[in-house]
Amino acid sequence: QQVKDLCWFLDRDGFTNNIGLAFGQEIYTPEDISQNALIEDDRPYAGWLYTAISLHHKSDSELHKLELALGVVGPQSLAEGAQNYVHSERNIPRARGWDNQLRTEVGAILTYEHQRRYALRSSQNWGSDLIPAATISIGNVLTQASARVTLRGGYHLPEEFHANRIRVSGYVQPTHRNGTAAQDWSIYAFSTLEMRGVLRDITLDGNSTKDSHRVDRIPLVGELELGMGVRYRRYRLVYSHVLRTEEFEQQHNSQKFGSLGLVIEF
Repeated sequence: QQVKDLCWFLDRDGFTNNIGLAFGQEIYTPEDISQNALIEDDRPYAGWLYTAISLHHKSDSELHKLELALGVVGPQSLAEGAQNYVHSERNIPRARGWDNQLRTEVGAILTYEHQRRYALRSSQNWGSDLIPAATISIGNVLTQASARVTLRGGYHLPEEFHANRIRVSGYVQPTHRNGTAAQDWSIYAFSTLEMRGVLRDITLDGNSTKDSHRVDRIPLVGELELGMGVRYRRYRLVYSHVLRTEEFEQQHNSQKFGSLGLVIEF
């Protein structure tokens, strides 16, 4: 009862609350990984190993998420070993410049996100929706604000909020609303447009208090994501293709990459 009294703002009609837990490792390298020497005009070698806990407060059409990610940057992130193990297993040349990676630094990111879902069209089997979102993250690893909008459409469109890619603040997929039996099969397509204002990114700006490699970060970054997802009961497979504008001044061109995610709900 005492906890409920303290968190009175979470006790609202039509809303449910869930806790999420995530573990992640992110690896960043310059484009040329064959050199032992420091490449001054490309991004630093960096790893971010973290765990994140989040609170989801949501209704059918609205989501509030508060997340705290804690972890470490530097050799203790185990990024060098993880990358080179995968490369050796796939007969890909090893990354040789990890001696130049960022130094050890304990990291934290506090993130608040708000999403609202608007149903555009709905029939017995087919539907579409629009999901605008705003996010703010504060921490020594990442400090930024972003706004994005997602358009989805498909067969048995999941009645949930959009979160399909691993992000630097953590990755926690909101669970389904209580009391609703989801359709066994879903298949849908989506597109997302996002703009981010970045005040700090340790993977570009370098360590907070120690001398380390850094590049000139671009404060405004745009991103377009196109993809599709397939879901069967509690299993989900999502693929997306991302186009991202330059993140730092020395970057020669925009980024293009694919993301494949498997989610199992329990």
